[in-house]
Amino acid sequence: TIVVGRKGASVVAEGAIRNTFSFEIPAGGIKGTELIQYTRPLANATYATVLGTRENEPVSYYIPINELENMTISDGDQVIFEIDQTHETILVNIQGAHNGQSRFAIPRNSHLVDVLNRIQVDPNLGDINSVSMRRESIRIRQKQAIQDSLNRLETAILGRTSVTQEGAQIQLAEAQLISDFVDRARDIEPQGILVVAKNGNISNPLLQPNDVIFVPQRTNVIQVSGEVMVPQALVYEPGSTLTDYIERVGGYTTHADEGKHMVLRRNGEVIPVYGRAARNFTIQPGDEIISLPAVPSMSVDIIRMVTDTMFKIASSAAIFVRF
Repeated sequence: TIVVGRKGASVVAEGAIRNTFSFEIPAGGIKGTELIQYTRPLANATYATVLGTRENEPVSYYIPINELENMTISDGDQVIFEIDQTHETILVNIQGAHNGQSRFAIPRNSHLVDVLNRIQVDPNLGDINSVSMRRESIRIRQKQAIQDSLNRLETAILGRTSVTQEGAQIQLAEAQLISDFVDRARDIEPQGILVVAKNGNISNPLLQPNDVIFVPQRTNVIQVSGEVMVPQALVYEPGSTLTDYIERVGGYTTHADEGKHMVLRRNGEVIPVYGRAARNFTIQPGDEIISLPAVPSMSVDIIRMVTDTMFKIASSAAIFVRF
């Protein structure tokens, strides 16, 4: 015959421990040192939350584990072991045209220039003066900004009305084209590009964990794409303007908005070039010229929203989404 007695006092332990159980304890409780021996916290567990009742009142404590050792754990308590510590070092990653290691462990208060001084770059291959960064927190904000713009665009399209059948058919065709654009744009994943270099000057932001420092490759190639007759890569010619390169690829297509362009630079910068400014805009080695399409809409507001969204996508993901 097996006789099982009434369950006695117990505590529940969970969190960053190896043994997550409900432990039966003496009626008078146990010291924290005993509970630590039973639960075997992970090496990086630093704090404990203790939830329980004392003198018929609920209590909660958030204490370092070394203070838990001297505390009495009572019947009904719940002890949650937690990892709550700030590391003194962070990791940053190096990508692009560089030599040597691709990851650095650095002090938490380090800035960009502190790492740039340690990166090995062949000046004939990599352009350290056009360095840029990729940051996760920026990527998340960019993704949200793009989604918000697309939501507003969809709302504007669906909210339009027409008093004539012909006008309704035109709006329906426009809505289909723009809806297709919105669907493709929603799949774009931003890179979290942070522009830190301009005109040879490099900003010196405080680095965050898992930041990516990108060193672009030196090149004398100019990429021309978008609504041009023959999209292609051309050799850089000093002094040539944006219009010169457009002419070299055969000019614009019939779908182009000849007054709107984007120039993507190696440092991650996206520059809008409108109207006559294209005739005097000097192109730099490694630039990418994008001729924007004419937005298929009679609404000035929708044209503005589409153009704004295109620039947000280009500046965050270095990608051009076309109709």
